[in-house]
Amino acid sequence: MASNFLPRTPISEPMNKSTQTISGFPASTGHDQPGNVDPVAIRRSQTVLGRSRRIFLAWCGMTMLAAGCGQGVGDGTADNKSTSESVANTESATDASKTVAEPAARDETASAKKSEPEIRYEPWPAIEKRIQTGGKITVVDFWSLSCEPCLRELPALAELARERDDEFDFVAIAVDFDGRLTKPPETYEPKIRAVLTALDATFESYLCETASDTVFQAIDIPSIPAVFVYGADGKLLKKFVDTGDTAGFTYHDDVIPYLDELTSDS
Repeated sequence: MASNFLPRTPISEPMNKSTQTISGFPASTGHDQPGNVDPVAIRRSQTVLGRSRRIFLAWCGMTMLAAGCGQGVGDGTADNKSTSESVANTESATDASKTVAEPAARDETASAKKSEPEIRYEPWPAIEKRIQTGGKITVVDFWSLSCEPCLRELPALAELARERDDEFDFVAIAVDFDGRLTKPPETYEPKIRAVLTALDATFESYLCETASDTVFQAIDIPSIPAVFVYGADGKLLKKFVDTGDTAGFTYHDDVIPYLDELTSDS
């Protein structure tokens, strides 16, 4: 089955405005901030969240490398990686580990205290019903272990969920399962759990039991990343996808301002 994932920009390459992770969640620089925001708070947020993001991305890269999760959904060829690719990936992971060795050591105690996230198994129709009957504005993030842009934005979702869970519901749906009987949904859980634990994720998490292509057809998207916003009445209000006028969207640049508009109008 052909892959539906169209990664935007590799993590190692510079990102332009459309794909850059914006400060405030994963940290970045060079973006104008609103005039009513305290610059000192912004710099402090950039420093703390930037360090957390670097630790998470390096850790996640090493975890996926060890578990072999660099495959695309529907690919079926990732289990037969060549020796040369393995060597190159190992060298890259080693360099990344050197970069974050000291911060990771400082965070080791805190990481050990993180609780195990709950991962629910449901087909898409059941997940959709839950979203539509939640009674609150709900942010739904469709992601996958093989989607690098998704992994870049997950720290922003985790931070947003911790800060504004009183205002909104947050749901993350892993769509790694591609329908193969040889790789049922539960085979992806260890790697998904490891990512969510590293993020100290508090948002509601699902491992979708419906094949990814079927989900994409049902929600009418060509690929992920994708973030949907549903109203309290269960109606779909906005789609953020990596095509058209929302191509290159980020939480800080696009999703959060939209949520602010919704709350200011109510």
